[in-house]
Amino acid sequence: MIVAPKDIRSSGFNLKKPTGIIAAATIVIAAKFFSRPKRKMRNELEVRRLLRMRDYEIYKFIERPGSDAFAYLLILDKRRPSSLDDFPWIPRSFEDESSFGRENLVTSIVVHNDVLDKQTVLDIEFTAMCLSELWGDCNWTHYVEKMESKEEFDRIQYDWKLWIHAFDSILEKHQFSIDVSGITEESFKYLSQD
Repeated sequence: MIVAPKDIRSSGFNLKKPTGIIAAATIVIAAKFFSRPKRKMRNELEVRRLLRMRDYEIYKFIERPGSDAFAYLLILDKRRPSSLDDFPWIPRSFEDESSFGRENLVTSIVVHNDVLDKQTVLDIEFTAMCLSELWGDCNWTHYVEKMESKEEFDRIQYDWKLWIHAFDSILEKHQFSIDVSGITEESFKYLSQD
């Protein structure tokens, strides 16, 4: 049995008999959120993993149970060494290309359709960073993308056949392709859908 650290138990965070790696990840994320000093967070923030593949994951963020998603988090494992080109905001004079980078690059993308306040974006990116601690030594890049069509954003909420392809243009923009053609409704009975 996994036992939550004292700061989680005393914060009022409700853990119901966690088991397995998902519970461990939940506890890690919760521990990070509740152990940060002087950090104001949303009253409730629910995270649901929608898709897990070897190189691609999708998470849905909900403000409160029963409400619609206000954002999605896409995590892409590029499976290649990182380079300075992956970080255009780093001045070339700051780093030497030959000494920069790690063996792998992972990208997280926050997708939303409404104006997100800075704190909400930070909370979602913080979730991605907590998840990154589950992996080994790799570089991470973080992006925020707005889905322009509110109708499309609202339409994909509950049908996996819609949301599984809703982010294709965003993936293409980030030079990432993934084959999801083999995923069926049966696939969602398992921890991984590939």
